[in-house]
Amino acid sequence: MYHPHNPRLFQWAAGVELATNYGKSKDIFFLDLFVSSKIGPVEFMAGQRKNTIGLLDSALTSGSLAMAGNARPFPRFQISIPEFLPLGFTNDLIAVKANYSDGRFGKSGILYGSVSSVPVTYFHQKSLYIRIGHTKSKIQLFGGINHQAIWGGEAKILPIYDLKPPKAYWYTITGKTLDYRKIGFHFGTIDLGIKWRKNEWSYFLYRQNIYETGSLFRIINFSDGLNGVKITRNKQSNNQKNNFVINSVLFEVVNTQNQTNHLFLTA
Repeated sequence: MYHPHNPRLFQWAAGVELATNYGKSKDIFFLDLFVSSKIGPVEFMAGQRKNTIGLLDSALTSGSLAMAGNARPFPRFQISIPEFLPLGFTNDLIAVKANYSDGRFGKSGILYGSVSSVPVTYFHQKSLYIRIGHTKSKIQLFGGINHQAIWGGEAKILPIYDLKPPKAYWYTITGKTLDYRKIGFHFGTIDLGIKWRKNEWSYFLYRQNIYETGSLFRIINFSDGLNGVKITRNKQSNNQKNNFVINSVLFEVVNTQNQTNHLFLTA
């Protein structure tokens, strides 16, 4: 990975992680297999690498609703600002991070249209997050949105529209409607958060609100989402006299009752 204190404008990195299982069925596959480079704050990545999207505590979380770190990676190209970048013209009050990527899946079954499956499908992803507050501010506000879409094979699925891949891709990334329907399957989260830093502890509250194809502007499932509170010690304790020290605590509640029925919240 990149050296965190390297002052050079250009850096590069690579990663390989292999997994296997042994039992009735044997399998071996790559989890991470990628090369990447950074030019200042901008990163370019090709290959497959574990990915997490959304406001949350990535170390302790039950998983981001849009894309969790325990999902098996797939080959993709990505350009991103992976860490919050303060904007100089705002006196560093506002910072942004973002990504734009496209990946490739294999064969997929289809539940609508003229065919039951297509040989190749693709995965599109983009996100934009904003932080209001300086790095050392006592209070920081966060907000952002991510968008994922699975698409491919539209020329076979909907032959009447003659959707060649470039046109289908444009409809997918823009969310444009064709004859009252979206091209591809779209999903993501709209995230909000606030961080409060005190002398000894910091408190981070966040919310991920789910949306799927057609529900972004109608807000039909506002009650569904991930709610989290993270409490972190600002300076981790290395006191040898204590056998047990708490440095971080996370509380999360996931609600999906509005997706199907009215069951209780699950924590």
